[in-house]
Amino acid sequence: MKAIILNSGIGSRLGYYTKDKTKCMVPVKGNISIIQHQLKQLKKAGITEVIITTGYMREVLEQFVENLEDELEITFVNNPDYITTNYIKSLELVECENDDVILLHGDLIFESRVLSSVVESTKSCMIIDRTLELPSKDFKAKMNWDRIEAIGISYFGDDCVAAQPMYKLLHKDWVIWKNSIHDFCINGNDKVYAEEAFNKVSSEMVLIGIDINGLLCNEIDDEEDLHRMRRILEKEEYMNE
Repeated sequence: MKAIILNSGIGSRLGYYTKDKTKCMVPVKGNISIIQHQLKQLKKAGITEVIITTGYMREVLEQFVENLEDELEITFVNNPDYITTNYIKSLELVECENDDVILLHGDLIFESRVLSSVVESTKSCMIIDRTLELPSKDFKAKMNWDRIEAIGISYFGDDCVAAQPMYKLLHKDWVIWKNSIHDFCINGNDKVYAEEAFNKVSSEMVLIGIDINGLLCNEIDDEEDLHRMRRILEKEEYMNE
């Protein structure tokens, strides 16, 4: 099993925090950065191979990660068109032969129990949280019982739940999604979320929702999110996360 962390974007909504570094390098708990938090959690969950997509400040991020003290086998995949494309293009460039995949966005903060539930799932899955109100601009999953039929920011309704971009994809399902991603990109449709490619083939794969029921798993999109997450991580229950 390999992990893929998407880190090609600019992170412009974090303002001055990303003027000299990528978003994932921004500290969230003391001197611990987002990427350090993620790699620590992946290692704790037994993941030893990690693919990190790059784009904005590629060299800065690669040097930062290479200087970290860990025992992970890390590969970088650069998206040279990161300014004009979305992360669907970064995913098209990633190769994972015969592996199940843990896929997550590079600005996601989560506690270990969340990642463990994904790693241990026997089915392809995505994190959902039925305790949250539907966000206005973030991902929602359109559900049919426990199965996810579509993912996007524009879905609303009684069959939708708040969702976070952390996935486990069995190899067979990863191949189905990856082929759809490839079709989107070769047709020049590379400015959309990769989830649009999933929506085209969702009937061909089974992706279930793992309900974390209020556990910590949130993206850091802007400065308000960053300050809120720093306050959360100061709490005693997250001191060892």
